[in-house]
Amino acid sequence: MTPRPALPPPRPTRPAQPWWVRAWDVASLYLPVALMGTLALLTWAVVQRVPEDRPSPSRALGQGEPDYTLHGFTLQRWGVPGQPDLQLRGRRLVHYPADARTDIEQAHLQRVLPADGVRSTVQAQWLQTDDGRVHYTLRGQVRYERTPMRPGAAPRVTLDGEELTWDSERQLLQSARPVRITREGDVITANRLRYDERHGLAELRGQVRATLVARAGRQAPR
Repeated sequence: MTPRPALPPPRPTRPAQPWWVRAWDVASLYLPVALMGTLALLTWAVVQRVPEDRPSPSRALGQGEPDYTLHGFTLQRWGVPGQPDLQLRGRRLVHYPADARTDIEQAHLQRVLPADGVRSTVQAQWLQTDDGRVHYTLRGQVRYERTPMRPGAAPRVTLDGEELTWDSERQLLQSARPVRITREGDVITANRLRYDERHGLAELRGQVRATLVARAGRQAPR
């Protein structure tokens, strides 16, 4: 009788693991792949939201479109000797680049001419000037004062009216509406005016009336 071969010893059996352990083993195999996919998706979303680094085209402003506005401002321009020769202040300033002009409400302008020894002051409810600060148009309760800064200069002159244009380079003031001129107590009214600052000469037109103060050496009109 042939002997029967010996059977191998039985293998040890592993105890059954809980379900959550088996689930974690499976998830740990795919977790790196899932994280890499999520990171790639987030990176793509961020890149889509970042604006491109390119300048946006700026539209040129047209006529009547302002580029800046100032409130309660004071502007000064300094001359060669290091002293302010022009000061401009007002309640509101609006600049229009396409028109090369500036509109100012409740304007007060002061200019100093050391060579002439005078200081000119202009104020009005509304003022308009060009970008070069050369030509000025004033309307509404306009007052111009020319004050001497040294002895022997021309006497103080005051102009009052409702409208006035001023060429600061030619030192010429003009008005096509009634004005009143006051000079050393003398008062003159006229319908139109052309005043040369440099020479102190006033050309009056229309209906002209004058009230003169008597002074020594002045003969009374006959």
